[in-house]
This record gives sequence, C-alpha cells and structure tokens, in this order.
Amino acid sequence: MTATQSAPTTRRRWGVVAGVTVVVIVIAALAYYAAGWQRMDSACSSDAAVPQGANADSVAFAWSWAPPGFACTWDGADGEPVTVVKLWW
Repeated sequence: MTATQSAPTTRRRWGVVAGVTVVVIVIAALAYYAAGWQRMDSACSSDAAVPQGANADSVAFAWSWAPPGFACTWDGADGEPVTVVKLWW
C-alpha cells in the first residue's frame, strides 16, 4: 500500500471520528438540557426555592447565557423581578 492510497483512508477515518464526536456532544447537551429543565421546573415550583421578597405564585423559567444556566424568575415585592441562575438545580 502506498502513501497515496492510505491518505484518503486516514482522512475518512478522522472524518468519522469527528462526526461521531459531534453527535455524542450534541446528544449529551440535549440530555443535560432536558434533565436540567425538568429539575429546574420541580425545584423552582417549590416554596423552598423562592427567594425572600419574591412572590411564589409568579415563577417563570428560562435559559440564561449570561451567566450561563437555568434561570427561575419571580415577581418581587417591590415590582422588580428576582432571578436565580444555576447550572444545575
């Protein structure tokens, strides 16, 4: 086997490795997001998670990029929203 015959095989192998790596990362990210969203929903809906000065009946959920994480937002007693962001609830 010459070097010109093995070069396409090597490139193809690295392409497959890169493709599988991307797919595994995407699946892991989706699993983290789904599990994290469920945990956030159940944790933020409990009275224990409500920060002082916030209305427990007004919780809203979101993803935050700055800082990164799952965000729970409640209406504050003073009219300003109270937000808590965590990477994992």
